[in-house]
Amino acid sequence: MNDTSGTTTNHALVIISSLCRNIDDYGISLINAQGNIASWNKGAENLLGFGKRAILGKPMASLFPDSNQASLALIEADLKDHKDSGEQTFKTAKRSRSLAMSLEKLRLKDFDGYLLVICARNKTLSTNKARSLASSLASLLKAQEYQAIIGVNNLGEIMLWNDLASSVFGYDSGTAFKQPLKMIFSDQCIRDLYNGKYKIIDSPVETHKRIPLKRRNGGSIEADLLKIQTNKRSPAVTILSIDIIENLTAAFNLRTDKELMDMKEILSLFTHDLKNQLLGFKQLFNYLNEEKAGHLNPKQHRVIEAIRSSNNHLLSMIEKLELIKDQRDAVVYEKLDMKELAKECVEGFQHTALLQDIHLELKPSSQSITITGDRVALKQVLNNIIHNALKYTPSGGKIEVGTRDDDGCAVAVVKDTGYGIPKDIQNEIFKKNAAFSNAHAASSNGLGIGLYLSKKIVNSHKGSISFDSQENDGTSFFVRLPK
Repeated sequence: MNDTSGTTTNHALVIISSLCRNIDDYGISLINAQGNIASWNKGAENLLGFGKRAILGKPMASLFPDSNQASLALIEADLKDHKDSGEQTFKTAKRSRSLAMSLEKLRLKDFDGYLLVICARNKTLSTNKARSLASSLASLLKAQEYQAIIGVNNLGEIMLWNDLASSVFGYDSGTAFKQPLKMIFSDQCIRDLYNGKYKIIDSPVETHKRIPLKRRNGGSIEADLLKIQTNKRSPAVTILSIDIIENLTAAFNLRTDKELMDMKEILSLFTHDLKNQLLGFKQLFNYLNEEKAGHLNPKQHRVIEAIRSSNNHLLSMIEKLELIKDQRDAVVYEKLDMKELAKECVEGFQHTALLQDIHLELKPSSQSITITGDRVALKQVLNNIIHNALKYTPSGGKIEVGTRDDDGCAVAVVKDTGYGIPKDIQNEIFKKNAAFSNAHAASSNGLGIGLYLSKKIVNSHKGSISFDSQENDGTSFFVRLPK
């Protein structure tokens, strides 16, 4: 996620700064794990009188006449995940003032700290309103790691657009910023969002679950709607959060309730037994690596480390299956270096190549190539391709794995000197259970589901996968992903 200047920054700070900057009636601030103030909105300035420049980076204790108040509040928030007070004494630029407060503990991938919401005590049920706003904003911050988040100001212009929104709608944050929401949704959807159908009544926030939205280019999608009142005189900030997993499930009509239960039971048995085996292997590798079974030479250490790395990757895949089974977040997008990803995959197969007398070489680009994607899934794509290359390359052959920057895309290339793919099945290899028998190959049990899943994963990242192959003259696979 980028700010408007294009500089990569903390996701939680971007969301709070973008959405809450002009909220007048509620003070909203992020406090980092060290207890220092990391963000400060207009409402906080109005209530306490401290300007943003004067307060950022200062300890939270500087907001209270007694610093013990801040320490006790943080301790209670740590213990209970939140702390509410209907009568907390705050410092202001001129005097002390009694205000309602809600302090929410945050444990995010890119931010560890607290969300502070304060409001005037003369408001009706002020503590409940502060808690409602703090809870809604904290949920939004936690959801941004697996949901597409779009924030819109009172003019209908996009002011917040996270990385997953780019994945869903195909626009980067720079293109989407300040564009009208009607760029992606139909006119009727826009009218529904702004004509009072989803109206704030008597609360700083209103939430609406599973709002159906028609996309301008066809198709539909469901989103949760959060509206935040900026002040008494102007309309609310509108935030749409789109659950990627739920929408994919609905779009493909994947399974009935009974089928889902059956699949969960199968996955439970499968993941339980397989995970136990892999954890056992992990202990065995540690035992060997610590030379408890005898002295190892450096080459043997490298082989064990490579096998352990492959075992850890399989454990990551099992954990992903468990997430899918429990319908939790199965997709984790992060910034990745394509060169480092390729390096990890090559190192994981070096022991296999060594045993088969195949030269496996990494030829990366000279510079890092940054992409955004799911590390486990994309690593599985490259692993599938390298595994097939090893399967269909004879002893004494060569496999090169390279990366390059090509026309705004990161490209990974896996080139082998193997038997090649017969012409009569080249149009079938990305289909489920595609078969490829070769009398010369070390194994002839087919390409199976690997390339089918690889194509699905690459497509979900808005990329492409292709190949160039001649029988008995090797194969090159190309994975292109947007930078």
